[in-house]
Amino acid sequence: MNEILSLLNLWKEYTELGKPVDIQLFGKWLNEKDLRERKERSTGSFQADEEAMIGFYLGNVISFSEVWTKVCLRDLPIVGFGDYGVLNFILKKENPTKKEVVQFHVGENSTSFETIKRLMKQGLIEEKVDSEDRRLRRVRLTEEGKRVSQLALHQAMKLSRLLVGNLSDNEKKSLLQILEKLFNFHYNLYHQSDKEKVIENYGL
Repeated sequence: MNEILSLLNLWKEYTELGKPVDIQLFGKWLNEKDLRERKERSTGSFQADEEAMIGFYLGNVISFSEVWTKVCLRDLPIVGFGDYGVLNFILKKENPTKKEVVQFHVGENSTSFETIKRLMKQGLIEEKVDSEDRRLRRVRLTEEGKRVSQLALHQAMKLSRLLVGNLSDNEKKSLLQILEKLFNFHYNLYHQSDKEKVIENYGL
């Protein structure tokens, strides 16, 4: 009974499209419709599977990167290249405010302040009250901070050679373009979008 009702509904759909009342043509239309729907389902499934595999490999590459980063920085008093990024930012800006450092650092504000506090405790950066606005706190690298930053830069160059693995020169160029596009997307999303909106839009 269900099959008969389903067939009748399909016949109604067929005739409402203005198709000729012909059983053979109706059968041909059914076959074409079935093939079209199968293709749409397989395309959607392939896209979902493809994105899942990208997420899988990207996540694992990040995990491997974290392992090699720890090995690379094992003799330095910094946790990871996030710390190096903070040191390098302060070095380039020379005397930024704490707020500027926090805005640069990707992560929760509380985590960023904890990073600054930890680096200060390790004697890598020092704090000073702004000469014009005493409400502001400026930071700069100590001599030890400059030394560690330089050593971390050398280690980062070595790590970069490891991370690109066995990619050819052409593959490196292609990967660089893709990563740059991904970086710009996430940078803009992070700095311009509300977290709740991201959660809603991506169903997180």
